[in-house]
Amino acid sequence: MKRTGRIHVLKTSEHCGYLVSFYPDGGGGWVPDRACVGQEELRDVLQTLGAEGGRLERTLREADEGKSQSLNLLVDEGQLRALGFM
Repeated sequence: MKRTGRIHVLKTSEHCGYLVSFYPDGGGGWVPDRACVGQEELRDVLQTLGAEGGRLERTLREADEGKSQSLNLLVDEGQLRALGFM
């Protein structure tokens, strides 16, 4: 099943890390954050969630600059489970 939601990316001050959060549209309760170490892991997570092309590259660049990013995506629940968001 697919669900829409917002993906937030925030650069952390620890070990070149990023926190990725998923907020489902229409609520649905708390969803754990996903910690990523480095740009490659962040890229892999965002691609698995469906980010691609210019949106993906802009999100990676701006997250690296320390700007919080937010994407609205249609995500498969299986992908969310595989990444630990459910």
